[in-house]
Amino acid sequence: MAYNESLLTVAAFLSGGLSGLTALIAVSRSRGGARVAGDTLAGVALAAALWAVTFGLRLSAEGVGTASFWLRVSNVVAAPIPTLLLVFSLYQTGNASLVDERVAALLAVEPTAAAALALTNPLHQAYVMGVTTVGVPAATPGVFMSAHLAYGLLVCGVAAVSFGNEAVGTTGPYRRRATLLLTAVSVPVVTVVAYVTTLPIAPPYDTTPVWFGLSSLLFLVSIRSYGLFDVSPVAHETVFEEIDDAIVVVDDRGLLVDANPAATTAFGVDDDDVGRPVRAVLPNPEAIDSLLVDGETTFTAEGRHFEATRTSISVGQAGASNVFVFRDVTDRERVERRFQTYIEQSNDVLVVLDAETTVEYASPATRRVLGHDPETLTGRSVFSLVHPDDQSSIHRVFRSVTNAHERHEASDGGVTDGGVEAESATDERIGGVPGDDERTTSRETTERERFRLKHGDGGWQTVEAVVTAGVGATADRLLVNIRDVTERQRYEQRLRVLNRVLRHDLRNDANVVLGYADLLLKSDLDPAVRERAEAVRRKANRLVELGEQAREVDRTLHAEGGETHRIQLDDVVDSVAWRARETYPEAQVDTECEGECAALGNDLVDSALWHLVSNGIEHNDSAEPWVRVSVESTDDWVRVTVTDDGPGIPESERNVLEHGTETALEHGSGLGLWLVKWITDSVGGDVSFAERDPRGSIVTVELATPVGDPGETQAE
Repeated sequence: MAYNESLLTVAAFLSGGLSGLTALIAVSRSRGGARVAGDTLAGVALAAALWAVTFGLRLSAEGVGTASFWLRVSNVVAAPIPTLLLVFSLYQTGNASLVDERVAALLAVEPTAAAALALTNPLHQAYVMGVTTVGVPAATPGVFMSAHLAYGLLVCGVAAVSFGNEAVGTTGPYRRRATLLLTAVSVPVVTVVAYVTTLPIAPPYDTTPVWFGLSSLLFLVSIRSYGLFDVSPVAHETVFEEIDDAIVVVDDRGLLVDANPAATTAFGVDDDDVGRPVRAVLPNPEAIDSLLVDGETTFTAEGRHFEATRTSISVGQAGASNVFVFRDVTDRERVERRFQTYIEQSNDVLVVLDAETTVEYASPATRRVLGHDPETLTGRSVFSLVHPDDQSSIHRVFRSVTNAHERHEASDGGVTDGGVEAESATDERIGGVPGDDERTTSRETTERERFRLKHGDGGWQTVEAVVTAGVGATADRLLVNIRDVTERQRYEQRLRVLNRVLRHDLRNDANVVLGYADLLLKSDLDPAVRERAEAVRRKANRLVELGEQAREVDRTLHAEGGETHRIQLDDVVDSVAWRARETYPEAQVDTECEGECAALGNDLVDSALWHLVSNGIEHNDSAEPWVRVSVESTDDWVRVTVTDDGPGIPESERNVLEHGTETALEHGSGLGLWLVKWITDSVGGDVSFAERDPRGSIVTVELATPVGDPGETQAE
């Protein structure tokens, strides 16, 4: 078949120009994660451009010598094209991890060797120069050049397979783009095969550099019309394919272009729906119309609730498209409704205050608990409801939690002076300036306070509030959880009065009984009568002791022992042991405490340990009772163990104390051990009971180890 070499020469120069343009556009359009793929494609196009130009110069050369020179240059510039195509395909299809430094070095060997062979051709006959039947200079590949052609066909085949897999695994514009790239890398494969197999229709020389112009044109279409470097396949797979929200892409004609797997699950969209009107594919066409007009909407499909948004995008020359994102909010709305039900049915009142302590929200329980409609409270200052005598304490609580929260945020953000300025601003907003005793180093942003609120009927009711700072997106809101404790406070007041009266009358009457018993014992009594008089005195002393225990119970219940703070437990143990030795000289009281030992407690811990030691002595039936108090500490706990050799604590009493409840059939015999448990609980500790082998009891009190500076008050 005859070929017009002049026309082929012009085509070669045009192909070179087109490939050069492709190289420039690839460099300018690639960015970010697509930079390597763009630079590699630019290298392919630039090499192809030089190859096409040198091919044209060879065709137009006069004489074998000049043609041989351009052939040598042509083979040098074309040597890296197959390898660069392979690297481009791996990066573009998301397989860049295969190209590490070692692989890159190995891939560089073949094109370097091919270029060197082309430059030194006469030495080893990489190809043999000759002349075609029409007088055009041509070359016949030798062994080395044939190996290079085989390598080129192999790596281009691998690149074609990579793009073929992408075309099969994607849909819409991504499939069309992958098909264009597959065709582009297949063109040089076809032309080289036609050349080496000497097909009748093929010219007597390799025209691949001319046909590479077609590949460059396909690359240009992929870049300009399908955003080759705008959206990488990796991003498409990891974001578009894996995202939980349903995504649908619609072109400017309202036809469905693409949909991710989540859309298939939610709406049954599949590949057959591509190209159909989106209103006919997605449920609820009215919602789609609203989405196109307003940009957002909500709708229901198959019992699921969705929030939908629309974003307009432009992909190259493909025109404007709309991306619909559908978020399934069914579970969220179910949870919101559940919590709304909890709030509406709760007997606790939830109030949200802004930075000026103005009510922004009041829960429905406000009407039932406080006698106010929630709507009437919105916009009012909460202090309009607080009893005048309690307002200063509420000011203090609000300041305390807000300042603590701001210091916490400042410490997390590395703020110093700004945090102090914010704290001062808070003090000014809420009112008053806190004294040094009101400032706290605690990082907690929650406090509890009891005060009086005005009821809707005009009366006052006692409430207990838990105040939390840092609520809401602006982090300057206060959440106040209010509980009516009016009846509980009345009960506690009556209980304290009753306790005080009983203790007063009990002590007075017991003292009268003790006085008469002492008079009787001073008289000359019959032994039997004396024995009864001594029994009366013991019981009277027991009544006095019960009265004192009741007083300590009252102190424990009402936290008269003070806040939890750092105590020197070794001093407490020594004090209790000294008191026991003085009170019970017949007893042996040992202590084991190595050096100083601190724990978290209060002033009542002394009373708890005293009851354990005194019980161990008083209830001991031996002539010389023995009690040992030992202290050991760990990083988290300090353990005080009281061991005696008495008859032990009955199992029924241990069960009652460990379960924390009494019944008519199962109850303790006194208040002493209950006091120990209540005091230990009040400071966040724990108490346990065990038997001693062969005889006696072991009571262990665990208290937390303090943190921070000595003397610093610890939050419970």
